[in-house]
Amino acid sequence: MLEFLSRNWGNLASVAGLIVSGVAACFAKRASTAAREARQVILSSSLAEEINLAQKLAAEIGNLVDIGKHELARLRCNDLHDRTVTMLKRWDGSLSTNSKNNLLNAKAQLESLRAVTSRLFAAPIAPSARQLSQMQDSCGKIRDIFVEEHASEMRRNDEANDA
Repeated sequence: MLEFLSRNWGNLASVAGLIVSGVAACFAKRASTAAREARQVILSSSLAEEINLAQKLAAEIGNLVDIGKHELARLRCNDLHDRTVTMLKRWDGSLSTNSKNNLLNAKAQLESLRAVTSRLFAAPIAPSARQLSQMQDSCGKIRDIFVEEHASEMRRNDEANDA
């Protein structure tokens, strides 16, 4: 036995090294997969937080329209429009087609609302009942879009955490 070990110690050491390398590679692959999954969860949480902030901003715009603060509503529309465009560009690869379409719809609603509030501010007159109703409807649609998208993103986060 000792003679066998003395003649083949190099071969045995190579085999042992190969086994240790294989085990290390297996652990490295698992660590890489875990890191990738953790990164995805963090990014998904970041998107959910961005949508949540947009949702709150949409609610604020609705409140400003309701109390007749059209200039402030226009400024907040600008903020929410910028945030929406940023989400569309930043998260393009992560958003579903339905989410992209919802955000594009919110963007269009915001552009329309921004135009109306700009006209109201430029010629400081009270909006007609029809204009006010349309503005409130737009605000409701915008808010609903962000509520829906936030819920969808939170569901995806929950599903990812359960997997």
